[in-house]
Amino acid sequence: MEIIGHHTCFKKGGETTVLKEAPFPSKTDKEIPFLGEGYYFWDDNLDMAKFWGSRFYKNDYFVVEGIITTSKDIFLDLVGNRQDMKLFRNLMNDFKSKGFNAENWSIGAFIEFLKQLSKYDAKIFPYKIIRAIDHSASLVKHLTFYFVQGKENFTNLAPRILICLVEKNSVFLRITKIVAQS
Repeated sequence: MEIIGHHTCFKKGGETTVLKEAPFPSKTDKEIPFLGEGYYFWDDNLDMAKFWGSRFYKNDYFVVEGIITTSKDIFLDLVGNRQDMKLFRNLMNDFKSKGFNAENWSIGAFIEFLKQLSKYDAKIFPYKIIRAIDHSASLVKHLTFYFVQGKENFTNLAPRILICLVEKNSVFLRITKIVAQS
């Protein structure tokens, strides 16, 4: 399976350096990112990558496009795979039943915990690529399309889908070009 990903980053170093070194890691000392530490892409969403650049990179950004190639054994798909969603919930419940306070962890903190455990047993969390939807209430409203007029049921035809690469690896990531800049 191939996914087009858009990675937003600072222009620091210029086009040549960015194309050579992208993607850049997302990690902070203050809080764990959405899906843990890693290399983040928007799932084929150039508009969201530009929005992110204008908001978080203060209009000093490039958007780099890459092709992410994955297989089921390394891909945790919390967007379109019901079995992966159940697996992830079951993992949280398993740790909760063992006395861990997993239900109060953020998803990113739980993933970081699983990554640490997988150093001792790779089968615990073998995933190198994680995909999830961010349902930020502030953005959903203008992207809402109702199924039936006057009813509350809706769908979002432009969801914020995040992809996190746990590691930078040319086996499953090929950076192709800069597709936007401020």
